[in-house]
Amino acid sequence: MNPSAQLIGLRQGDRSIEDYVLDFIELAPLTCFDELCLMTFFRGGLSEPLSSIMPIHEPNGTLEQYIELALLLSGSPFTVGVAEERDSSSGCVMAAAPDDTHKMAAATMSHVSADRPESRYVSADRP
Repeated sequence: MNPSAQLIGLRQGDRSIEDYVLDFIELAPLTCFDELCLMTFFRGGLSEPLSSIMPIHEPNGTLEQYIELALLLSGSPFTVGVAEERDSSSGCVMAAAPDDTHKMAAATMSHVSADRPESRYVSADRP
């Protein structure tokens, strides 16, 4: 299945908001959707009651801010950070959090990928 179709059909279901966010930010950069579309798809995949209390979209905000709001409203200790660009022959990777805060990487849609086995690139430890 192509990444665009996967992203459109992605749902939180009974999973944690953190798991949903991780899946979403892995798929989003593989699509050609703009941030407004991505915000709409993100909200559409959230479970109740969170999907009802999220604003429909934030036209002046970023996808990162929109996901941050969902994490905040759900009471999650996680945050979303912007990935740094890296010179890598295997493509861009998700940046690790430099401190003890719980961060999940997100980036401009053309500069992120998710290599879960590479623990040095992603830090999403739960408290």
